[in-house]
Amino acid sequence: MLTHSTPVELYNKIWVKREDLCAIPPAPPFSKYRGVEAHIAKRPEKVIGVLDTLHSKAGWAVAAACRELGKKCINYYPHYKYEESGLRPYQQKAAALGAELVALNAGMSAVLWNQARNRFHQSHPWEGLLPDARDTGYMMPNALKIDESAEETAREFQATKFPEPPNHVVISVSSGTIAAGVLRGLMYTGLRPLVHIHLGYSRPADSVRGYLRKMTAEDPYPQGLLHLVDEGYKYADQVTDIEAPFPCNSYYDLKAWKWVLEQKWKRDKPVLFWNIGA
Repeated sequence: MLTHSTPVELYNKIWVKREDLCAIPPAPPFSKYRGVEAHIAKRPEKVIGVLDTLHSKAGWAVAAACRELGKKCINYYPHYKYEESGLRPYQQKAAALGAELVALNAGMSAVLWNQARNRFHQSHPWEGLLPDARDTGYMMPNALKIDESAEETAREFQATKFPEPPNHVVISVSSGTIAAGVLRGLMYTGLRPLVHIHLGYSRPADSVRGYLRKMTAEDPYPQGLLHLVDEGYKYADQVTDIEAPFPCNSYYDLKAWKWVLEQKWKRDKPVLFWNIGA
């Protein structure tokens, strides 16, 4: 379901890396799918659990990878009191791929993940509790924070032939795993542009920088070339006043795309926008 060497296309005089094209339908247009499939392929367990979110394609991605790899997906998702009965579109996509869906009362991500993990392992024991690990279950890390996503992104960056070396790279941040992969890719290639990390929702800068340093510990990207952009968005805020000419998530990528368009860079081009598609 994967494609490599996704194109770099020009929109509004900005180069866009179309990582939304990395997965072949019915997998989602979601760059993190690369690492999800690689991570699950390494696991011996037959059943994979995942916590979905309000606006991510995480559950859809895990469901697609499980179908591709012959495993079962159990998708825990937050249900909000104001919602009518039924599933959000992304949960519908996961269900269509064979995932078993389990609703949880909406709440904080960390609390939800612990609830999902505990419920999952009541019926699917921890790895090592049974003689054969294939009979156990594996719960995906919260927010899909897996090294494979960073490494697969780094390899894709390294393999990409850019029309011209970028002076600016802009990438949206949710968990930060894909951004860490882009930084690894920059280090592999030796390029050192100014990297703008656009936060999909506001949080302490130290925690974001700390995670990125952790994920690039062997050769950390120069901190002076990292620019964190925090526009004060809340977790559930989305952009609705513009559209992008490529698939964008209004909670993450589209916010960053809007910010790029508003900068109107004139001197330090070229600018590369890394589209996650999630």
